[in-house]
Amino acid sequence: MSEADAFTPEQSVHLSDAIMRAVRRVSPDTRFVALSVWRGTPDLFECALNPGNRRPQRPIDMIAYHFYAYPAAELFKYESYSLSAVGVWQYTFFDQADAFIDKVRYVEAIRKRLSPSTRVNLNELGTYAPGDFDANATDTGIPQDYWSLSGAVFAYLYVELAKQGIDIVAQSLLAAGPGMAPGNTMLNWQTGQPNARYRVLKLLKDNFGAGDRMIATTIDQRLDVLNPDLAAQAFVTSKGKKILLINKRWRALQVDLSKAGTAVRLGAIDDQSEDRPPQGIEKIDGPVNLKPFATVVVSVE
Repeated sequence: MSEADAFTPEQSVHLSDAIMRAVRRVSPDTRFVALSVWRGTPDLFECALNPGNRRPQRPIDMIAYHFYAYPAAELFKYESYSLSAVGVWQYTFFDQADAFIDKVRYVEAIRKRLSPSTRVNLNELGTYAPGDFDANATDTGIPQDYWSLSGAVFAYLYVELAKQGIDIVAQSLLAAGPGMAPGNTMLNWQTGQPNARYRVLKLLKDNFGAGDRMIATTIDQRLDVLNPDLAAQAFVTSKGKKILLINKRWRALQVDLSKAGTAVRLGAIDDQSEDRPPQGIEKIDGPVNLKPFATVVVSVE
């Protein structure tokens, strides 16, 4: 069952148990992912993760739940200038991402208390664009900067969920277009080419993975400590030390990595990338320039 949020916690557990028992009779070694909900409530996780509520009484193999950031529905003006849609979304998307990260922390506390052997698969993470729920839409009107913003949101979630030890995070979805959640696509529906969302996902997969060690990373951002414009995380990987940089804002930033060592940019996706692959390998002399909504991987020595 996927996003069967209308069921009560008891109904959800009863149905999933019935499905698992039926499948195990013909395939006893099959492993199961339970829930796959969108708006999962605390009582649902409490009920589903308690082995005593299940028949037979045993921990479930894995749980899944989803997250999508929504765009602000309206534009607004502030004093003498107006913010475009993307100017609004840069805040609403990351605010919603932070709220989801807090939710994951809460669910993890429940899981570790009731069923620590159960693994976690956050198998639908993404963002929505205007018109994503209009089945009759033929012209999406999605601005180009949306795609790099969406990719940056996923990269940010990747870092913060990795800190919590989440087993799997997956971006949604591969192919879509007008009338079918176009803001979720990773492929350009007009050309079939990977877009910025796909490019960010591949950049992460190519540079980070299981067994990497995350290092405490300090960012000097005096202007906005509580809601920084930049997210950064250092990793020790099998191929050396790397830093993931994410510009959360619709303006260029500079990052001084001189204290980290000699830096080489391995790849970058930003608001100028369109559907092109990441910028190539380049030694960095001086500060790292991050274009709006940039997701950048650098190696350091």
